[in-house]
Order: sequence, then structure tokens, then C-alpha cells
Amino acid sequence: MEFLCNFNWIYVHLPIMDTVVAWPCLVLLGIFAGIIGSFFGMGAGWLIVPGLNVLGFPMPIAIGTGFAHMAGNSISSFFQPSRFCDVDYKLGFIMSVGSVIGIEIGAQVVMRLELFELADVSIRCMYLIFLITIVWMIYRDYREIVCGEGRELHGSRNSRTAYWPKVLHKFSLAPVIHFRTSGITCSVWLPFIVSVIAGILTGLMGIGGSILRIPVLVYILGCTTLVAVRTNLITVLIAGLYGVFTYGIKGRFEVEAAFIVLVCVGVGLKIGNVASKYSTGCRIRPFFGVSVLCCALALVFKQFGYGMLGYILFMVALGLLCCFIMKNMGAMIMGAYRDKYKHVE
Repeated sequence: MEFLCNFNWIYVHLPIMDTVVAWPCLVLLGIFAGIIGSFFGMGAGWLIVPGLNVLGFPMPIAIGTGFAHMAGNSISSFFQPSRFCDVDYKLGFIMSVGSVIGIEIGAQVVMRLELFELADVSIRCMYLIFLITIVWMIYRDYREIVCGEGRELHGSRNSRTAYWPKVLHKFSLAPVIHFRTSGITCSVWLPFIVSVIAGILTGLMGIGGSILRIPVLVYILGCTTLVAVRTNLITVLIAGLYGVFTYGIKGRFEVEAAFIVLVCVGVGLKIGNVASKYSTGCRIRPFFGVSVLCCALALVFKQFGYGMLGYILFMVALGLLCCFIMKNMGAMIMGAYRDKYKHVE
């Protein structure tokens, strides 16, 4: 009883920051980010890094700690037998090299910003732009669905998707390589350059996975979605491991916090995968947009010294969105259950 009455047991000491953090806060952040990232197919890193920052982590340490979940989950995703089909290893290797170079450039920029005490405000501004862009994209897509404009715009999107790879593939600076699995032929510098740019953003913000590289593979290089998703696993695996390494040797990686978040994100990813099979994201999309907007507001509160208020707003927004996801999944399951037994009767 004395142990339970002493609340010191809910805190974990973080040696790099030389402070204590309540581990239930890390648990909730990991589970919520895993559910949302898995359900919407966007990964969890873009929520974990700002969440850790709002919780009190300096941005460089939040980015370095966030790389742990990217590396850990990419290892478990990559080493599944079904994942080895439709993987373009040649393209994945080239993009991995470019990503490693880009991550190191981004990490060095973060260290320079930290030296001049500009890291937190600069990276928060980047995240604000990123999160607001996501909100705008959600609003645009939802408006197209509600207004019935999706069919007309769908063709124009396809034409744009096919247009850019054709134009960029004309860039024929040697060496030109044919990627058999992807079915494309282009200069090796094209995937290398775009992967360096994506790697810089990853190193600066701790964002990786599908949210950056899959659009590059599909809309810039012209890969099919299946090849892009599975080839991306190679790049994310190497990029995540290198991100942990480079931020670790720079002393910007909290092992205890990374372990807690990694385990909880893994749990959240499993829940999100199940939810995505039994429910649809269209009905939840407006709530998703509001939640992302609340995450952006939490960063604003943190910037102006209201970190606790920002964290409460951040967690309430993510928690409510997870409740909507689970409620929608439950409604779909119950509807299918009733339809099944009605048909039997």
C-alpha cells in the first residue's frame, strides 16, 4: 500500500535531459499515435515527435527518440515472408543511400540550430506548416467526396500522376538504369536526389515512412503502389536505424522513453490495423482534420510557454479521434453481425 500511495513509481528518469517524465503519458502517446497512424496509413512519427516536444522534450531529443519507433516497426514489418514479393531491391538500395545522406544533413542542421538556440522554434514552425498542409488536404478531399466532385477530379489526378514521371524520366544523365521490378527506366540521379531531399526532411523533423517516400515513389518515379509500399520498407528500415545511430552518438536519444514509446506504438499499430479492416476512414476524416488542427494548436501553446495546456489539448484530441475510430469499427461489426443473422432467419 505504501508503494501505491507513493506516486514516484509512475515516473521514469531520463538521463540525457536529467529529468523525470510520467511513463503513462508516454504510453498514451504511443498507443494513440500507433492507432491513428496505422488506421490512416500515415505512420506514427509525425505525431510522436510533436507529442514528445509538447510533453517537455527538446526538439532534437524528440526527433532522435522518435527514430526508435521508425526503426523498430520497420524491422518487424520488413521481416515478414509476404513482404519480400514485389520489392525493387536495386531502387531501394539507391534510395537508402540517398536517405542516409539526407538524414545526416538534416541532423547536422538541427545541431547547428540547437547551437544558436533556434532548434525548437524552427522545427515547431516546420511542423505547423506540415500539419496545416495535412488539414488542407483532408478538407479538400472531403469536400470533393461530399460535393460529388471526386469523379471529375479523379481523371485529372491520374493524368498528372502519369505526366510527371514521363517528364522526369527524360532526365537522362548517366548512368541510366532499368529497374525491372518497378518497370521504369531513368537516371540513377533521379531517385538519389529525391531520396536525399526526403532524407533531409526526415532528419530535420523525424518524419519518415509512407508519408514522405511512398508519394515520391508513386508520383515522381512512377512506381505502382504495391511496389512503392514494399520497396519503401527497405528505405525506412535503413533510414530508421541510421537516424537512431546518428542522433544517439550526438547524445540526443533517450533509451528509456524510446523503449516505452516503441512498445506502445506497436500495440497501437495492431489495433489500428484491425480497425482499418472493419471500418472506413471517410466518416472519420473530419474528426481527423480537427485532431490534426488541435495538434498544431498544441505546438503553438508550447511555443508561448503553455506546455501543459498544449499537452492536454494534444492528448484529448488524439484520444477522442481514437474513440471515434473504435466506435466506427464497433458499429460496422455490429451491423455486419445483424445482417448475417437476419439473412439466416
